[in-house]
Parts: sequence; C-alpha cells; structure tokens
Amino acid sequence: MTNQFDPTAQPKTVPRPLLPSCQLSAAKHKQQNPAGHRRQTAPWLAIPVLLAGLTGLAGCDGEPEPAWTPPPRPTVSRSSTPTPSPAPAELVPAPDDPSWSADQLAAVHIVDAYTEVRGNFLADPANADTSRLLDIVTDAQYSEDLSLIAALIQIGRHFEFSGGTYVIPVARAVSEEKTVNGVRQIIVSQCDADNPTTAIVDPDGSRPPPGLPRVQYHYTVQWAEEVAGWRLDEFGRAGGGEAWPC
Repeated sequence: MTNQFDPTAQPKTVPRPLLPSCQLSAAKHKQQNPAGHRRQTAPWLAIPVLLAGLTGLAGCDGEPEPAWTPPPRPTVSRSSTPTPSPAPAELVPAPDDPSWSADQLAAVHIVDAYTEVRGNFLADPANADTSRLLDIVTDAQYSEDLSLIAALIQIGRHFEFSGGTYVIPVARAVSEEKTVNGVRQIIVSQCDADNPTTAIVDPDGSRPPPGLPRVQYHYTVQWAEEVAGWRLDEFGRAGGGEAWPC
C-alpha cells in the first residue's frame, strides 16, 4: 500500500477534542495503568461543546506536520457524447499493510477499536458503556472520554449514523516505534472520512456535522508495561489546530 502520510514525522501537540470536533490542548503523557497511577498532564485550554468536526488532534513534537498529497488529476479526453457522472465511490477502510510489524499492526487495531467504542457512546451517551475503554485507552484519554460523555448528556446531544462507524479511515500510515520520555510509542496517521449518514442531534434539531468531510488525524498509541499491551493515549487533528484535508 502506498502511504500518503510521512509516518516518520512526529506531530506537534495540539488541542485534544472534548466533542468529536472540538479542540482541547493536549500534551504528552507518561503511561499509566487504569488503576490510577499519577501522571503529568498539561492543562487543557478549553472544553467547548460546539462541534467543528468529528474528532481531534494528537501531535507530539515540533517537526512539520505531513501534508496530504492528492493523487494526480486523470487525463480526460473530449468527446461529443456526454458522459454521465460516476456514482460516488464507496468509503472503504484502508487495508492493513503486510509490511507493518506486529506492534504496528496492534497499534492500528487499538485505533480501530477506539473508533468503534467512541461511536457507541456518541450515539447513546446516556447509556454509555465505558468498561471497554479500560482495555483500549490510557488514564488520560479515559478521563477525556468521561468528560465528553458528561458534556453530551448535559446539552442533550448525540450522533446518529448507520452502516458502520461514524468515521472511516480511508488511508493511513504508521510510524516506526520510538521511545518518548521512556515510553514506547507509535503514531497512527490517517485520513478519516465522515460517514455520509452522520448527523448531530440536539434540542435544536438534527443537522450534518460542520467542517471538512475528510481530515487528517494523528493517534498516539503507547505501550502500557503494567498490562503488557498497547493503549491509545491521545488523538486529534493535524495542522496545528487547523483541519488538514486529505
């Protein structure tokens, strides 16, 4: 598979979302187990409740963010006979790359599992089952998700979508494993496309999500020594807080 991202680039830290598209300031965290060890966490900048997209940004250092490179424009021959417009292509999740190591593949599957669980509590926050999060995320991300659920319940908002998850990773790249502040870490960078059926539902009615339909995101996955497994530590949009199309 040809990756469209620079998987070796360490994304800079930018706001972590409260809602799937809101922006919160994020910082690298030292890995902990769900039992509650202490860790350093940078203060969040804000906890807005209005959406600007469906997910947030996770970046980790000051290197330039990778830019999405679109495929070359196809050559179109002129014809006197009108050609009907093709139907929109079906959104298909990017396949696993056979060149990924076992740890890279595990990191990707953690991101996929998180997307599924997140979609479940976005669809029904009042009855959210957060128990599965304990096997997927670190303490820091777990706290973020609890805050998100509480905010959704407070404002009476949920998401409606059909046919799979609320976002679909149509392209992705995986970094080599690095040790950051003594913690093993892998960055999963991907182009997440909004599920076309997704709608935001709150007391003001139902509406489609704002923002770009396809945005580049980074997911920081860390190794948890205490449970001997990979856990999602933070995630969010690329581009220093701005949504990068892909």
